[in-house]
Amino acid sequence: TVFKFAEDNGIDGEVALVWTDGNKVLRGRFIAPTGLKMGGEALHPEPAIVGQLPIPVVAPAPGGDAYVFWERRNNDLTVQLMMMTLRDLPTGPTFDAPMVLVQTTTSLGFEGIQPLVDSTDDITLTWIDLDRSTKALRRLGGTWGSPVTVGAATDSAIGNNTRATID
Repeated sequence: TVFKFAEDNGIDGEVALVWTDGNKVLRGRFIAPTGLKMGGEALHPEPAIVGQLPIPVVAPAPGGDAYVFWERRNNDLTVQLMMMTLRDLPTGPTFDAPMVLVQTTTSLGFEGIQPLVDSTDDITLTWIDLDRSTKALRRLGGTWGSPVTVGAATDSAIGNNTRATID
């Protein structure tokens, strides 16, 4: 089980916690500043994953929600970069329907995914691609662009060259 968390952008200090259980189900909940669980637990089964558990990456979203990103392997040739929102609703947490941000048959995956969300809800994602170069994808004003190469191929450790800066 891999636990990932993101501190809430709101003033209430809640924390979003997202993890994958042994059955390939993404689970999410919110934790109060006191450490107590809030509401129930959101579930999202990922049965399409081949050979590995999805490892979620979580980033705070404006309004107290959280964005969740992960890699989905549908078969040996198709890999997808996925996103969904964990909503903090009065009735309890819930996941929005997932969306495919990038689908490829030329990459081994999206290693070291690093999300950055600014105060206007623009998102920049970076990751290491098959050729070891750093790729980036941005959502500006609610519209996703196309992936671009932002760093040269490198043999450095994964994650060391996936830092994003929003101008």
